[in-house]
Amino acid sequence: MLLLLIQIALAEPVLWDEYEENWFHQIASVNEQIVFAGRVVQQDQSYAWLYSWDESWEVLSADSSEIQSMATNGSEIAVCGVSRVDNRPKAWAWFLSEGGESLREQVLSDENISDCTSIVSFEDGWLASITFHEGDQKSSQLVQISADGEVEEIGEVLRDIQILGIVTKEDKVGLAGYILSSERTSGWFGVLDSEAQLLWSKSLGDGQFNKLKSISIDQKGDLLSCGYTTPGDPENWDIWLLNWDWDGNILFETIWGGEFKDGCKNLKESSSGIHFVGDTESFGADGWDVLRGTLNMDGGVSAWEHFGEEGDDYAYDFHQEGDRMFWVGSLEEDGNRIAWAEMETIAGDIEQVDSGEERISSRCGCGDSGQGLLLLPLIWGWSRRKR
Repeated sequence: MLLLLIQIALAEPVLWDEYEENWFHQIASVNEQIVFAGRVVQQDQSYAWLYSWDESWEVLSADSSEIQSMATNGSEIAVCGVSRVDNRPKAWAWFLSEGGESLREQVLSDENISDCTSIVSFEDGWLASITFHEGDQKSSQLVQISADGEVEEIGEVLRDIQILGIVTKEDKVGLAGYILSSERTSGWFGVLDSEAQLLWSKSLGDGQFNKLKSISIDQKGDLLSCGYTTPGDPENWDIWLLNWDWDGNILFETIWGGEFKDGCKNLKESSSGIHFVGDTESFGADGWDVLRGTLNMDGGVSAWEHFGEEGDDYAYDFHQEGDRMFWVGSLEEDGNRIAWAEMETIAGDIEQVDSGEERISSRCGCGDSGQGLLLLPLIWGWSRRKR
């Protein structure tokens, strides 16, 4: 059968250690420039951190803040999360030029405890999701942010729901996250119309804890989401991968993992295939290991690997720009968090491969079918090279 074999020229992961602790959580591109977003800790204070891969600029937030989402619109960068001015967590956003110049930072809500969980480019401004926290209760509200910083609440408040991802397509908005009840959490997704009115929503997941943590649009225009679910033992998470259309029809649902906890942070399709990234305590991991893999067209996991050293090592996001694939996360070293990033060059060739022929490294596992898109070879190791 014909498979698209992706050969990746590996580069050493680059580590950042000039701060007390640091993380990279998101990747985005603006005019082909790759930007990482995360946070650093200095003198026991956490600051939002943006860094350009070409090392042309780096910037920290003015106040204690943490980034949870990042988006670009072709000329500007927007991040949002939580600011802790006067130790009061509030939903917050920060807007920058493509060259890293800070345009404005602003609080998005006057509620005592709130955070911004997702932001996307929308019309002439931005669309963001705010979560309000009242004890154990959570609710979500969408806000539209104009180009000059005016904030307007749109649509209804979604009670007991935390939105963790937003995407837009023409006159519709897709949402993913989870819904809380007294006994369990269920994965949740829905679609809004152009007036931010909820057209439909669905909750799903058979276990006690089920969360969808991301949403993206695939090359067919349908939706991809991932997270974790506990279909059996509530202490044993499995990776949860979903493909669904704008009418709520599930195109595939995959539950996959090892003997312990496994979770997915992001699921996206690029020209090199459908890939996911997350973390695992399974497969002989020492603490948490980075976990990444590739799906076949039916949603099955066709290739995967985990890697890491002693302690807890995480991956949060990946992004393909042309023939380059970028990955980011954080690792544990001597009890501290250190940001890491890696860039790999991708070249694609069509080859004839027998179904089931193993073409992956010893660190990887194959899906049952042995069919579909493979990411090859998946061979990683930590470098001690640091900036």
